Amino acid sequence: MLVSVALPAAAAAQGLSRENCRATRDILSQVIEGRKAGLSGRAVTEKLSKGKDAVDEKYIETVPPLVKLAYSLEPAMLTEQVAKDYEAQCLSYKP
Repeated sequence: MLVSVALPAAAAAQGLSRENCRATRDILSQVIEGRKAGLSGRAVTEKLSKGKDAVDEKYIETVPPLVKLAYSLEPAMLTEQVAKDYEAQCLSYKP
């Protein structure tokens, strides 16, 4: 699945611990919600990278690949299940 394409982004964010996999899953969920709300990829990236809605600083570098992932999906795939699948793959990822 395309989800594995973004896993190196999670690895760059301090490794693939349970905490990091959950945090990047939550970021992916926010990106999916932004896309479903009609925001552009650029707008979602800005929102999650700066200001009051920004993700924790150590995860900022994960935002662009997760945005790329979410915006590459077919609209029917924009569900919470994608984020759950991402977390499962993250937890089992072996570089």
